[in-house]
Amino acid sequence: MIPYLQMVREEDHALIARVAAETSEYLERHYIPGFGICPSSDPDSNYWNQVWARDFANAAGNYFTEKNPQAVIDSLNTILKHQLPNGALPSRVERDYQQLKFVPLFRRWSKQIFDFVEPRLHGRTERPVYEGMDAAGGEDTIPSVIIAAGSFFFSSEEGERFGRVHFEHLRKAADFFAARTDAEDGLAVMTRENPDWVDTVKRFGKLGTVNVWWARALEYMAQMATAMGYDDLAEKYGEAFRKTRAGVMEKLYDPQGNYFRAEAGSGRLDTVASIFGALYFLGPEDAVCMEETLDRRVRRNSGLQNFDPPYPISDIFWLHRYMGQWRYHNEYVWPWVTAQNIFVKLKIGARHKDAAVREQYQKEAVDDLALVARIFKETGGAHEVVHADVSVVPLNFFYKVPARFMGSMVAYQGAYLRMKKLKWI
Repeated sequence: MIPYLQMVREEDHALIARVAAETSEYLERHYIPGFGICPSSDPDSNYWNQVWARDFANAAGNYFTEKNPQAVIDSLNTILKHQLPNGALPSRVERDYQQLKFVPLFRRWSKQIFDFVEPRLHGRTERPVYEGMDAAGGEDTIPSVIIAAGSFFFSSEEGERFGRVHFEHLRKAADFFAARTDAEDGLAVMTRENPDWVDTVKRFGKLGTVNVWWARALEYMAQMATAMGYDDLAEKYGEAFRKTRAGVMEKLYDPQGNYFRAEAGSGRLDTVASIFGALYFLGPEDAVCMEETLDRRVRRNSGLQNFDPPYPISDIFWLHRYMGQWRYHNEYVWPWVTAQNIFVKLKIGARHKDAAVREQYQKEAVDDLALVARIFKETGGAHEVVHADVSVVPLNFFYKVPARFMGSMVAYQGAYLRMKKLKWI
C-alpha cells in the first residue's frame, strides 16, 4: 500500500467503497436493452427513455465499455441508425417527449402524448433530434460519438468488430463535421446559440471543449483507419489531427495562465476543456501547473465550477433565463466535472518524474473521490448539479434536477475503477 494511504481516514475508504457499490447498481438501471443508455434512470426525470450522444460517450468511456459492452453497442446502434445521408448524427434519440417535461402540467403526460403522436403521424417509435432542433445546438455530437466508438474499438475484440462494420458511418460523420472547420487551423467554428454541453449559454466561434474533443476524434479516426489498413484515410485524418491539435495548443491553450480557454481569443478559463486538454495533450509536468490554476480559480467547497469568469446573464439562452437557470453552468458545481478531473490527477500521480509530486497527487485523487462521495451522501443522490459552497441541490419550478444523473455516477465509477487497478484504494 502507498504509505500515505495508511493514514487516510477509515471512514473515507468505507464511504468511497459504499458509494461505488451503490452507483454501480444504479447505473445498470440506466440501460434499456435494445435502445441504449439514458442520462437518468428515474422515469419522472427529464432524461429518461432517451439516448443522448454526449452523455452516452461519457458513460461509455468511463464505465460501460468495461462493464457492459452490449450497452455501448446498443447505444451506438441507436445513434448511427438515425444518421442522415449527409453524415449528420442525432444529438439525442427519444422515446418520450423531453420538451413536455419542462412544462409542469404536461410532465406526467409526455410519454402518453409521444405514444399517441409519433406512431400515428410519423410511423416511428423513436424520434431523432438533430442539431438546431428543440432549442438545442448539439454541435458537439459527432466528436463525442467518434471518441466513444474509437475508445470502444481499441478496448476489445467486439469493439473492434463493431468499428470495422460501422467505420463508414463514422467516416461520413467526421467528414460532415469537418465542413465547419477553419482550413487554416483545423478548428471547428460553432454557429448555434447553445452548441455544446453548456447548453444554457449562447456561445459562438472556436470553443475550447468542442475542439479538444474534435482533435481527439480525429486522432481516433486516424488510428482506426491505420488498424484497418486504410492508408489513404489514415494519412488524411492524421494530417487533420496534427493541424487541429496545433490549432488547439496555439489558440485555445494559455501556457502562461496554464489553462484552456472557453473560446479562442478570450481569457475565460474553461474547466472541462482544461481537464480533457490535460488528459489528451499535456505532459504530467504541465498538467500540474493546470491543476494549480484550477485550484486557484475555480475550486469551491463542492468541487470545480465550470468557468472563470462566469458568463454574464446576457449570454444565457432566453429559454433558460425564463426558466430561472442562468446559474446552471455558471455558478453551480457539476460533480461529474470534479470526478473527471481525478483522471488528470491519476495521470500525474502515475507518471510525474518527481516522487513527491506523484505522492501528492495520489493523495489528492483519493481526497477528491471522497469529496464526491460525501456530496452524493449528503444530497441523497448523484445529482446533476449542487450549490458551489454547500451540498444542497438547487430547486427550480420548471426543471427537476436528476437525482441519479448518469454523468455524475460514471465519472465517479471510472475514477474509482482506475484507482482500484492502480491499488491506490
